Amino acid sequence: LEFEPHAAAAHADHVGMIAPVLSQLEGCPDPQALCAKAAGLVRRMLGYDRVMVYRFHPDESGEVIAEDRAEGLPSFLGLRYPAADIPRQARDLFRRNRFRVIADIAAADVPIAAAAQAGAAPLDLSMSVLRAHSQVHLAYMRNLGVAASLTIAVVRGERLWGMISCHHQSPRLPPYSLRTVAELFSQTFSLMLDRQLVHHNEAARSRAHA
Repeated sequence: LEFEPHAAAAHADHVGMIAPVLSQLEGCPDPQALCAKAAGLVRRMLGYDRVMVYRFHPDESGEVIAEDRAEGLPSFLGLRYPAADIPRQARDLFRRNRFRVIADIAAADVPIAAAAQAGAAPLDLSMSVLRAHSQVHLAYMRNLGVAASLTIAVVRGERLWGMISCHHQSPRLPPYSLRTVAELFSQTFSLMLDRQLVHHNEAARSRAHA
């Protein structure tokens, strides 16, 4: 079981907002337009300073293909990152646990208190929301001027296609009710993206055949 303080002031029935938000994705004509619209919708929905859609290439390098950001922030759109930017272990975790949030980069880790048992396997925190991040990743985020982040994996056919990455310049933790909507949004976005990519590939094959 995981517990966190209830954000009474911010908690609301956010589920009602998902239908009108998703309806704005329906008219996007191609995958690029869909990703650009998704970045803007996620930023307005969650309130982060920057939201990026990050796509992986066949060589596992990444590229920021869509972005919505607060005025005054430099753009990351079009930047490319090596495959080592997101290690294999982290990619495998994202396929299983598709939602990761860091409320405060500067917050201290809290050690786990567990009864020592001879031969017992370490506690598996793969699916934990509260699992701490590596110090290397936290230092990387601090160097970007990021104080809080939220990352949603975009999985297509059990393959990590990319991520929706949210950055904020001050500590931020959206209420659980809003994070639930963000997860639902990401699942529907992934389905819409898959549909558009399939259509795009079929159209390309038809042109090649012609």
